[in-house]
Amino acid sequence: MTNITNLEKWVQKQNYTLIFFTRDDCNHCQRLEEELEKASEMINVGTPGSIGIPVARIKNYELNRYPVLRLYVKGLYTEHSGEWEQKKLEAWTDIRALSYISDSDSEPTIRWIHESHNISVLVFNDQFKQELKWLKTLKHHVHFTYTTLPNARSLLNVGEETTLVMFTEKGLNRYDYDGEITYEKVFKFVEDHEEKYYQEFTQESVETAFYEPKKPVLFIFDEKDYRDLAKTHQKEINTILVKQDQVTDRLLNYLGVKGIQRPLAVIYDQTHSQKKYRTQFSELSELRKFVNNFLNKKLEPYYKSQTPVKNENWEKQILTIVGEDLPKHDNIFIYFYSGWCKVCQQFTPIFEQLFQKYRGQKAFGMFDASENEVKDQFIKEVPMIRWYNSQTRQVVTFDGPLTLEAISEFIDKQGKKQVSDDL
Repeated sequence: MTNITNLEKWVQKQNYTLIFFTRDDCNHCQRLEEELEKASEMINVGTPGSIGIPVARIKNYELNRYPVLRLYVKGLYTEHSGEWEQKKLEAWTDIRALSYISDSDSEPTIRWIHESHNISVLVFNDQFKQELKWLKTLKHHVHFTYTTLPNARSLLNVGEETTLVMFTEKGLNRYDYDGEITYEKVFKFVEDHEEKYYQEFTQESVETAFYEPKKPVLFIFDEKDYRDLAKTHQKEINTILVKQDQVTDRLLNYLGVKGIQRPLAVIYDQTHSQKKYRTQFSELSELRKFVNNFLNKKLEPYYKSQTPVKNENWEKQILTIVGEDLPKHDNIFIYFYSGWCKVCQQFTPIFEQLFQKYRGQKAFGMFDASENEVKDQFIKEVPMIRWYNSQTRQVVTFDGPLTLEAISEFIDKQGKKQVSDDL
Protein backbone atom coordinates (compact mmCIF):
# COMPACT_ATOMS: atom_id res chain seq x y z
CA MET A 1 0.00 0.00 0.00
CA THR A 2 1.50 3.32 -1.09
CA ASN A 3 1.55 6.33 1.24
CA ILE A 4 0.49 9.59 -0.45
CA THR A 5 0.53 13.18 0.76
CA ASN A 6 -1.19 15.12 -2.05
CA LEU A 7 -4.63 13.66 -2.82
CA GLU A 8 -5.51 15.93 -5.73
CA LYS A 9 -2.23 15.31 -7.56
CA TRP A 10 -2.43 11.55 -7.00
CA VAL A 11 -5.99 11.05 -8.34
CA GLN A 12 -5.20 13.10 -11.43
CA LYS A 13 -2.27 10.79 -12.25
CA GLN A 14 -4.32 7.57 -11.95
CA ASN A 15 -7.33 6.46 -13.99
CA TYR A 16 -8.33 4.17 -11.12
CA THR A 17 -7.07 4.22 -7.53
CA LEU A 18 -8.33 2.89 -4.20
CA ILE A 19 -7.53 5.24 -1.30
CA PHE A 20 -7.70 4.41 2.41
CA PHE A 21 -8.20 7.47 4.64
CA THR A 22 -6.93 6.93 8.16
CA ARG A 23 -5.90 8.89 11.23
CA ASP A 24 -3.01 8.41 13.65
CA ASP A 25 -5.24 8.18 16.75
CA CYS A 26 -7.88 5.86 15.22
CA ASN A 27 -7.67 2.39 16.79
CA HIS A 28 -10.43 1.10 14.50
CA CYS A 29 -8.33 2.07 11.45
CA GLN A 30 -5.57 -0.33 12.52
CA ARG A 31 -7.84 -3.38 12.34
CA LEU A 32 -9.32 -2.45 8.98
CA GLU A 33 -5.92 -1.63 7.53
CA GLU A 34 -4.82 -5.22 8.19
CA GLU A 35 -7.67 -6.58 6.06
CA LEU A 36 -7.01 -4.05 3.30
CA GLU A 37 -3.33 -4.99 3.26
CA LYS A 38 -4.31 -8.64 2.73
CA ALA A 39 -6.59 -7.67 -0.16
CA SER A 40 -4.14 -5.22 -1.72
CA GLU A 41 -2.14 -7.78 -3.69
CA MET A 42 -5.17 -9.11 -5.57
CA ILE A 43 -6.63 -5.62 -6.05
CA ASN A 44 -3.34 -4.35 -7.51
CA VAL A 45 -3.12 -7.24 -9.98
CA GLY A 46 -6.81 -7.77 -10.74
CA THR A 47 -8.59 -11.00 -11.65
CA PRO A 48 -8.81 -12.33 -15.23
CA GLY A 49 -10.86 -9.89 -17.31
CA SER A 50 -10.57 -7.02 -14.85
CA ILE A 51 -8.00 -4.29 -14.30
CA GLY A 52 -5.46 -3.85 -11.55
CA ILE A 53 -6.19 -0.96 -9.19
CA PRO A 54 -3.38 0.71 -7.20
CA VAL A 55 -4.05 0.93 -3.45
CA ALA A 56 -2.87 3.98 -1.51
CA ARG A 57 -3.14 5.40 2.01
CA ILE A 58 -3.47 9.02 3.13
CA LYS A 59 -3.29 10.00 6.81
CA ASN A 60 -5.04 12.81 8.68
CA TYR A 61 -6.91 14.14 5.64
CA GLU A 62 -9.77 16.43 6.68
CA LEU A 63 -12.85 14.17 6.77
CA ASN A 64 -15.67 14.07 9.32
CA ARG A 65 -15.17 10.36 10.09
CA TYR A 66 -12.54 7.63 9.86
CA PRO A 67 -11.68 5.17 8.42
CA VAL A 68 -12.94 5.75 4.86
CA LEU A 69 -12.22 3.77 1.70
CA ARG A 70 -12.86 5.43 -1.68
CA LEU A 71 -12.49 4.21 -5.24
CA TYR A 72 -11.45 7.17 -7.41
CA VAL A 73 -12.04 7.09 -11.15
CA LYS A 74 -10.61 10.08 -13.05
CA GLY A 75 -11.01 12.34 -10.02
CA LEU A 76 -14.58 11.34 -9.03
CA TYR A 77 -15.21 8.67 -6.41
CA THR A 78 -17.55 6.14 -4.86
CA GLU A 79 -17.26 5.22 -1.18
CA HIS A 80 -17.09 1.76 0.36
CA SER A 81 -19.29 1.10 3.39
CA GLY A 82 -19.71 -2.67 3.37
CA GLU A 83 -17.75 -5.32 5.25
CA TRP A 84 -13.98 -4.90 5.60
CA GLU A 85 -13.12 -8.58 5.49
CA GLN A 86 -10.44 -9.39 2.88
CA LYS A 87 -12.66 -11.32 0.42
CA LYS A 88 -15.42 -8.70 0.64
CA LEU A 89 -12.98 -5.93 -0.20
CA GLU A 90 -11.63 -7.89 -3.15
CA ALA A 91 -15.16 -8.53 -4.45
CA TRP A 92 -16.19 -4.88 -4.01
CA THR A 93 -13.30 -3.60 -6.12
CA ASP A 94 -13.41 -6.41 -8.65
CA ILE A 95 -17.11 -6.02 -9.48
CA ARG A 96 -16.41 -2.41 -10.40
CA ALA A 97 -13.20 -3.19 -12.26
CA LEU A 98 -15.16 -5.70 -14.37
CA SER A 99 -17.70 -3.04 -15.40
CA TYR A 100 -18.60 -3.18 -19.06
CA ILE A 101 -20.80 -1.15 -21.41
CA SER A 102 -23.16 -2.78 -23.90
CA ASP A 103 -24.04 -1.72 -27.43
CA SER A 104 -27.77 -1.39 -28.14
CA ASP A 105 -27.85 -2.40 -31.80
CA SER A 106 -31.48 -3.41 -32.24
CA GLU A 107 -34.98 -2.07 -31.58
CA PRO A 108 -35.88 -4.81 -29.03
CA THR A 109 -32.66 -4.13 -27.11
CA ILE A 110 -33.41 -0.40 -26.86
CA ARG A 111 -36.88 -1.12 -25.48
CA TRP A 112 -35.53 -3.79 -23.12
CA ILE A 113 -32.99 -1.39 -21.58
CA HIS A 114 -35.40 0.95 -19.82
CA GLU A 115 -38.14 -1.65 -19.23
CA SER A 116 -35.79 -4.06 -17.41
CA HIS A 117 -33.61 -1.75 -15.27
CA ASN A 118 -34.54 0.51 -12.41
CA ILE A 119 -32.15 3.17 -13.73
CA SER A 120 -30.70 3.21 -17.25
CA VAL A 121 -28.81 5.70 -19.42
CA LEU A 122 -28.69 5.54 -23.23
CA VAL A 123 -26.13 7.61 -25.16
CA PHE A 124 -26.65 8.24 -28.89
CA ASN A 125 -23.08 7.70 -30.08
CA ASP A 126 -20.14 5.39 -29.54
CA GLN A 127 -17.51 8.07 -28.96
CA PHE A 128 -18.07 8.07 -25.19
CA LYS A 129 -17.43 4.37 -24.43
CA GLN A 130 -14.43 4.82 -22.13
CA GLU A 131 -16.15 7.56 -20.13
CA LEU A 132 -19.23 5.33 -19.75
CA LYS A 133 -17.02 2.56 -18.33
CA TRP A 134 -15.68 5.00 -15.76
CA LEU A 135 -19.22 6.09 -14.86
CA LYS A 136 -20.35 2.47 -14.58
CA THR A 137 -17.52 1.86 -12.11
CA LEU A 138 -18.83 4.68 -9.90
CA LYS A 139 -22.56 4.08 -10.48
CA HIS A 140 -22.67 0.31 -10.54
CA HIS A 141 -26.46 0.17 -10.04
CA VAL A 142 -27.07 2.18 -13.25
CA HIS A 143 -27.25 0.40 -16.61
CA PHE A 144 -25.19 2.42 -19.11
CA THR A 145 -25.30 1.69 -22.83
CA TYR A 146 -24.73 3.42 -26.17
CA THR A 147 -26.31 3.03 -29.60
CA THR A 148 -25.48 3.85 -33.21
CA LEU A 149 -28.79 2.48 -34.53
CA PRO A 150 -30.01 4.96 -37.20
CA ASN A 151 -33.64 4.96 -36.06
CA ALA A 152 -32.92 4.98 -32.31
CA ARG A 153 -34.02 8.60 -31.92
CA SER A 154 -37.31 8.07 -33.74
CA LEU A 155 -38.06 4.95 -31.66
CA LEU A 156 -37.86 7.06 -28.50
CA ASN A 157 -39.18 10.27 -30.10
CA VAL A 158 -35.93 12.07 -29.33
CA GLY A 159 -34.77 15.23 -31.13
CA GLU A 160 -31.37 15.65 -32.75
CA GLU A 161 -30.24 18.02 -30.01
CA THR A 162 -30.64 15.33 -27.30
CA THR A 163 -27.37 13.58 -26.51
CA LEU A 164 -28.58 11.02 -23.96
CA VAL A 165 -31.76 9.76 -22.33
CA MET A 166 -32.07 8.57 -18.73
CA PHE A 167 -34.91 6.34 -17.50
CA THR A 168 -35.86 5.58 -13.89
CA GLU A 169 -38.32 3.12 -12.32
CA LYS A 170 -38.10 0.81 -15.36
CA GLY A 171 -39.09 3.45 -17.86
CA LEU A 172 -41.78 5.13 -15.80
CA ASN A 173 -39.82 8.39 -15.73
CA ARG A 174 -37.64 9.81 -18.49
CA TYR A 175 -35.12 12.67 -18.59
CA ASP A 176 -33.54 14.02 -21.79
CA TYR A 177 -30.11 15.64 -21.75
CA ASP A 178 -29.02 17.99 -24.51
CA GLY A 179 -25.80 19.28 -22.99
CA GLU A 180 -22.20 18.53 -23.72
CA ILE A 181 -21.18 14.90 -23.21
CA THR A 182 -18.34 15.01 -20.69
CA TYR A 183 -17.52 12.62 -17.88
CA GLU A 184 -18.16 15.13 -15.08
CA LYS A 185 -21.37 16.60 -16.59
CA VAL A 186 -22.98 13.22 -17.24
CA PHE A 187 -22.07 12.11 -13.70
CA LYS A 188 -23.81 15.18 -12.25
CA PHE A 189 -26.86 14.70 -14.50
CA VAL A 190 -27.28 11.11 -13.30
CA GLU A 191 -26.77 12.20 -9.67
CA ASP A 192 -29.47 14.88 -10.02
CA HIS A 193 -32.08 12.57 -11.55
CA GLU A 194 -31.77 9.33 -9.59
CA GLU A 195 -35.15 8.87 -7.93
CA LYS A 196 -34.29 6.97 -4.76
CA TYR A 197 -37.60 6.51 -2.99
CA TYR A 198 -36.89 3.18 -1.34
CA GLN A 199 -34.52 0.31 -2.00
CA GLU A 200 -34.73 -3.39 -1.31
CA PHE A 201 -32.24 -4.71 1.21
CA THR A 202 -28.86 -5.57 -0.32
CA GLN A 203 -25.30 -4.78 0.72
CA GLU A 204 -25.19 -2.06 -1.93
CA SER A 205 -28.52 -0.51 -0.88
CA VAL A 206 -27.29 -0.27 2.72
CA GLU A 207 -24.14 1.48 1.49
CA THR A 208 -26.26 3.97 -0.45
CA ALA A 209 -28.75 4.56 2.37
CA PHE A 210 -26.10 5.16 5.03
CA TYR A 211 -23.73 7.38 3.11
CA GLU A 212 -25.42 9.05 0.11
CA PRO A 213 -26.40 11.28 1.87
CA LYS A 214 -26.24 10.69 5.64
CA LYS A 215 -29.83 10.62 6.95
CA PRO A 216 -31.87 8.43 9.31
CA VAL A 217 -32.65 5.01 7.78
CA LEU A 218 -36.12 3.44 7.95
CA PHE A 219 -36.06 -0.37 7.71
CA ILE A 220 -39.48 -1.85 6.85
CA PHE A 221 -39.76 -5.61 7.36
CA ASP A 222 -42.63 -6.51 5.03
CA GLU A 223 -43.49 -7.68 1.49
CA LYS A 224 -45.68 -4.74 0.41
CA ASP A 225 -44.85 -1.66 -1.67
CA TYR A 226 -44.19 1.45 0.43
CA ARG A 227 -43.25 3.75 -2.46
CA ASP A 228 -45.64 6.57 -1.51
CA LEU A 229 -44.44 6.70 2.09
CA ALA A 230 -40.79 6.66 1.00
CA LYS A 231 -41.44 9.33 -1.61
CA THR A 232 -43.16 11.58 0.94
CA HIS A 233 -40.19 11.45 3.32
CA GLN A 234 -37.30 11.06 0.86
CA LYS A 235 -35.71 14.35 1.93
CA GLU A 236 -35.63 13.40 5.62
CA ILE A 237 -35.24 9.59 5.62
CA ASN A 238 -33.67 6.83 3.51
CA THR A 239 -36.01 3.82 3.28
CA ILE A 240 -35.01 0.17 2.88
CA LEU A 241 -37.55 -2.63 2.42
CA VAL A 242 -36.47 -5.96 3.93
CA LYS A 243 -38.40 -8.93 2.58
CA GLN A 244 -38.68 -12.25 4.39
CA ASP A 245 -35.93 -14.02 2.44
CA GLN A 246 -33.57 -11.03 2.88
CA VAL A 247 -33.44 -11.01 6.69
CA THR A 248 -30.00 -11.84 8.12
CA ASP A 249 -28.86 -12.45 11.69
CA ARG A 250 -26.24 -9.74 11.22
CA LEU A 251 -28.89 -7.15 10.33
CA LEU A 252 -31.09 -8.12 13.29
CA ASN A 253 -28.14 -7.92 15.68
CA TYR A 254 -27.09 -4.56 14.23
CA LEU A 255 -30.59 -3.18 14.85
CA GLY A 256 -30.95 -4.90 18.22
CA VAL A 257 -34.03 -6.86 17.12
CA LYS A 258 -34.68 -10.37 18.44
CA GLY A 259 -37.03 -12.17 16.09
CA ILE A 260 -39.35 -10.63 13.52
CA GLN A 261 -43.11 -10.28 13.74
CA ARG A 262 -44.16 -8.68 10.48
CA PRO A 263 -44.81 -5.98 9.63
CA LEU A 264 -42.11 -4.22 11.67
CA ALA A 265 -40.47 -0.83 11.21
CA VAL A 266 -37.12 0.26 12.67
CA ILE A 267 -35.62 3.74 12.33
CA TYR A 268 -31.85 3.89 12.72
CA ASP A 269 -30.91 7.51 13.40
CA GLN A 270 -27.26 7.75 12.41
CA THR A 271 -27.39 11.53 12.73
CA HIS A 272 -27.91 11.39 16.53
CA SER A 273 -25.57 8.87 18.18
CA GLN A 274 -27.09 5.94 16.28
CA LYS A 275 -30.32 5.84 18.28
CA LYS A 276 -32.99 3.35 17.20
CA TYR A 277 -36.79 3.39 17.27
CA ARG A 278 -39.21 0.60 16.35
CA THR A 279 -42.88 -0.26 16.06
CA GLN A 280 -45.18 -3.08 15.02
CA PHE A 281 -47.95 -1.89 12.71
CA SER A 282 -50.89 -3.39 10.86
CA GLU A 283 -52.05 -0.38 8.85
CA LEU A 284 -50.15 2.08 6.67
CA SER A 285 -51.64 4.92 8.73
CA GLU A 286 -49.89 3.54 11.83
CA LEU A 287 -46.56 3.49 10.01
CA ARG A 288 -47.07 7.06 8.81
CA LYS A 289 -47.81 8.14 12.39
CA PHE A 290 -44.65 6.41 13.61
CA VAL A 291 -42.49 8.21 11.04
CA ASN A 292 -44.13 11.57 11.73
CA ASN A 293 -43.68 11.14 15.49
CA PHE A 294 -39.99 10.40 14.89
CA LEU A 295 -39.55 13.51 12.76
CA ASN A 296 -41.35 15.57 15.42
CA LYS A 297 -39.11 14.10 18.17
CA LYS A 298 -42.01 12.42 19.99
CA LEU A 299 -40.49 8.92 20.22
CA GLU A 300 -38.27 7.31 22.83
CA PRO A 301 -35.36 5.22 21.52
CA TYR A 302 -34.71 1.64 22.57
CA TYR A 303 -31.36 0.10 23.50
CA LYS A 304 -30.25 -3.49 23.07
CA SER A 305 -28.92 -5.37 26.08
CA GLN A 306 -27.87 -8.87 27.04
CA THR A 307 -29.32 -10.47 30.16
CA PRO A 308 -27.56 -9.24 33.33
CA VAL A 309 -25.21 -11.72 35.02
CA LYS A 310 -26.01 -12.22 38.71
CA ASN A 311 -23.85 -12.93 41.75
CA GLU A 312 -20.47 -11.86 40.37
CA ASN A 313 -17.80 -10.76 42.87
CA TRP A 314 -15.68 -7.78 41.80
CA GLU A 315 -12.82 -8.88 44.10
CA LYS A 316 -12.54 -12.29 42.43
CA GLN A 317 -13.38 -11.71 38.77
CA ILE A 318 -13.81 -9.22 35.96
CA LEU A 319 -17.49 -8.29 35.99
CA THR A 320 -19.71 -8.83 32.93
CA ILE A 321 -21.40 -5.49 32.24
CA VAL A 322 -24.50 -5.32 30.02
CA GLY A 323 -26.48 -2.42 28.65
CA GLU A 324 -29.32 -2.27 31.15
CA ASP A 325 -27.13 -2.41 34.29
CA LEU A 326 -24.18 -0.23 33.24
CA PRO A 327 -25.71 2.90 34.84
CA LYS A 328 -25.79 1.06 38.20
CA HIS A 329 -22.00 0.61 38.36
CA ASP A 330 -19.70 3.16 40.00
CA ASN A 331 -15.99 3.32 40.83
CA ILE A 332 -15.18 0.80 38.14
CA PHE A 333 -12.90 0.57 35.11
CA ILE A 334 -14.85 -0.79 32.13
CA TYR A 335 -13.32 -2.18 28.96
CA PHE A 336 -15.57 -1.79 25.89
CA TYR A 337 -14.86 -4.38 23.19
CA SER A 338 -16.40 -6.27 20.25
CA GLY A 339 -15.90 -9.86 19.21
CA TRP A 340 -14.97 -8.91 15.63
CA CYS A 341 -12.27 -6.46 16.74
CA LYS A 342 -8.75 -7.84 16.27
CA VAL A 343 -7.20 -4.99 18.26
CA CYS A 344 -9.53 -5.99 21.13
CA GLN A 345 -8.38 -9.60 20.86
CA GLN A 346 -4.79 -8.42 21.27
CA PHE A 347 -5.65 -6.09 24.16
CA THR A 348 -7.87 -8.43 26.24
CA PRO A 349 -4.89 -10.30 27.80
CA ILE A 350 -3.44 -6.92 28.90
CA PHE A 351 -6.76 -6.02 30.56
CA GLU A 352 -6.71 -9.36 32.37
CA GLN A 353 -3.18 -8.55 33.61
CA LEU A 354 -4.49 -5.20 34.91
CA PHE A 355 -7.21 -7.02 36.85
CA GLN A 356 -4.64 -9.32 38.45
CA LYS A 357 -2.38 -6.36 39.31
CA TYR A 358 -5.17 -4.45 41.09
CA ARG A 359 -7.20 -7.45 42.28
CA GLY A 360 -9.17 -6.65 45.41
CA GLN A 361 -8.30 -2.93 45.13
CA LYS A 362 -10.16 -1.82 42.00
CA ALA A 363 -13.21 -3.11 40.20
CA PHE A 364 -12.97 -4.08 36.52
CA GLY A 365 -15.70 -4.90 34.00
CA MET A 366 -16.06 -5.87 30.33
CA PHE A 367 -18.82 -4.54 28.07
CA ASP A 368 -19.57 -6.17 24.69
CA ALA A 369 -20.41 -3.16 22.50
CA SER A 370 -21.72 -5.42 19.71
CA GLU A 371 -24.49 -6.77 21.94
CA ASN A 372 -25.24 -3.86 24.29
CA GLU A 373 -26.05 -0.15 24.21
CA VAL A 374 -26.54 2.48 26.89
CA LYS A 375 -28.74 5.54 26.99
CA ASP A 376 -26.78 8.78 26.64
CA GLN A 377 -23.48 6.94 26.17
CA PHE A 378 -22.40 6.51 22.56
CA ILE A 379 -19.65 3.92 22.10
CA LYS A 380 -17.83 5.49 19.16
CA GLU A 381 -15.04 2.94 18.80
CA VAL A 382 -13.47 -0.10 20.43
CA PRO A 383 -11.35 -0.97 22.29
CA MET A 384 -12.04 1.73 24.87
CA ILE A 385 -11.41 2.08 28.63
CA ARG A 386 -13.61 4.25 30.86
CA TRP A 387 -13.55 5.08 34.57
CA TYR A 388 -16.93 5.63 36.26
CA ASN A 389 -16.60 7.89 39.33
CA SER A 390 -19.43 7.66 41.86
CA GLN A 391 -18.41 10.76 43.82
CA THR A 392 -18.28 13.24 40.94
CA ARG A 393 -20.67 11.28 38.66
CA GLN A 394 -18.09 11.72 35.94
CA VAL A 395 -17.16 9.31 33.17
CA VAL A 396 -13.48 9.57 32.18
CA THR A 397 -12.28 7.97 28.94
CA PHE A 398 -8.69 6.75 28.69
CA ASP A 399 -6.85 8.45 25.83
CA GLY A 400 -3.43 6.91 25.31
CA PRO A 401 -1.52 3.83 24.15
CA LEU A 402 -3.06 0.49 25.09
CA THR A 403 -0.14 -0.70 27.19
CA LEU A 404 0.03 -2.09 30.72
CA GLU A 405 2.17 0.85 31.87
CA ALA A 406 0.04 3.64 30.37
CA ILE A 407 -3.27 2.25 31.64
CA SER A 408 -1.78 1.53 35.08
CA GLU A 409 -0.88 5.21 35.33
CA PHE A 410 -4.46 6.12 34.34
CA ILE A 411 -5.88 3.74 36.96
CA ASP A 412 -3.63 5.11 39.70
CA LYS A 413 -4.69 8.67 38.85
CA GLN A 414 -8.44 8.12 38.46
CA GLY A 415 -9.14 5.24 40.85
CA LYS A 416 -8.25 6.88 44.16
CA LYS A 417 -11.78 6.52 45.54
CA GLN A 418 -12.93 3.34 47.22
CA VAL A 419 -15.04 0.82 45.34
CA SER A 420 -18.73 1.27 46.10
CA ASP A 421 -20.44 -1.33 48.27
CA ASP A 422 -23.20 -2.08 45.76
CA LEU A 423 -20.70 -3.89 43.51
